[in-house]
Amino acid sequence: MVMKRHYVKIGAGVCTALGLVAFACAANASAAPRDAAWHAIYRLARNGEFDAVVATSETSGFTFFEPNTTVAVPVAYERTGATSFTKVPLPTAANEWVAGASASSRSDVYVFADILTVDTFKAKSEVLKWTGQKFTVVARFAGELGGGTVLSPSDVYAYGTGIYGGGTLPSAGIYHYNGHKWTKISNTISGNGDALSATSAYVADGTRLEHYNGHKWTATNLASLLPTKAGQHPSLSGVLALSGHDVFVTGTAGQDTGPAVILHYNGHEWAKVASYPATLGQPVSDGHGGLWVAGNQPGAFDILVHYSGGKLSAVTTPEYDHSHADVDSISRIPGTTEELAGAVFPVPAGQTVSPGVILQYS
Repeated sequence: MVMKRHYVKIGAGVCTALGLVAFACAANASAAPRDAAWHAIYRLARNGEFDAVVATSETSGFTFFEPNTTVAVPVAYERTGATSFTKVPLPTAANEWVAGASASSRSDVYVFADILTVDTFKAKSEVLKWTGQKFTVVARFAGELGGGTVLSPSDVYAYGTGIYGGGTLPSAGIYHYNGHKWTKISNTISGNGDALSATSAYVADGTRLEHYNGHKWTATNLASLLPTKAGQHPSLSGVLALSGHDVFVTGTAGQDTGPAVILHYNGHEWAKVASYPATLGQPVSDGHGGLWVAGNQPGAFDILVHYSGGKLSAVTTPEYDHSHADVDSISRIPGTTEELAGAVFPVPAGQTVSPGVILQYS
C-alpha cells in the first residue's frame, strides 16, 4: 500500500531554480496582465492528478501525472505549445511517485521520484534527467526524496523528506551534485528545501531552518514564530530563497489541521508577515514580490492562496462540471509573472473519475 503525502509537494521551477541563474528573476519579470487569472489549458480524462510540474518557458516544460490506481505508475508529459502536451518516456517502477521536478533551462530538467512501500516501512528514491528525448535515471538513493533544486548543470540539490505515510518512512538525506558526482551533505537533516548556489541552500527541518554554506549547516530555530495547537506539533513546511536577504518560509501548527503562517527574513531578522487558518505548503514566487501557496483545508479540498502587499487571500480555481481544481504543485514561468500548476478536478458531478488538469495564470 502506498499513501500519498499530506503536505503539498515542493513547488518546482521556483525563481531560484529558473530565475537567478539562467533567466530573469522577479526584478526583471514582465508585468502581469491587468486581467490575469487562472485558467485550465489541458485536461486529461483519466482518474488521477498532475502532482508535479516545471515550466521552462512560456510554452515549454513538463508535467507528471499520477493515476489514482492501486499501483502507481507516473506518466510524463512534455509541453509542446500553449495548450499542447505530449507523452514522453519515463522509466517507472511499481509504487513510484514523482515528488518534484526542477530545471535551470529547457535542456537541464531533473525529476525527483520515490519508490515506496508504506506497509513495510521501506523507501528508495531516484533522480532522472531529461536527455532531449526521454528521462533517464542518473542517481539512486536509499530513503525518500521530497524534491530538489536545479541551479545549473553543475549545481543540483536533492532533499530527503520522509513525510509519506505520516513520517514513518526513512529520509534519503540531503545531496548535492557538482556536475560530476552526487555527494551526501547531511545524513540527519530532512525537509523541503531551496537553494541559491553551491554555497547557499536552505532546508525546512521541523521548527528549524537549516542553512548550508558549502561546508557546514547552521540552524535557526523559528519555533517562537510558529502557531501552536493542542495535541499538534508545529513545524516548517516550505522555503523559498530569493536572495540571502529575502527568504520566505511557511509553517503550520499541525500537519493536517493548521493554522499556518508565512515568515520572512530580510537579511537581519525573521518576522511573521501573514497567517491563515489552513495548512500551507511550498511557497512559489509570483514574480513581483508576492507568493503563490497551495495548501490543505481540514474537512475540505485543497486550497490556493496568494500573498501580496502583506495580505493573504484565497483564490478560486477554474471549475469543471461544478468541481473546482485542487492545486498540487506550482511553477513560475521563467522571466514572467505567469505560473503553471498541476491539479485535479475532484470527482465532478455525474462523473466516476477525477480528471487531471494543468492550469496557467496569465
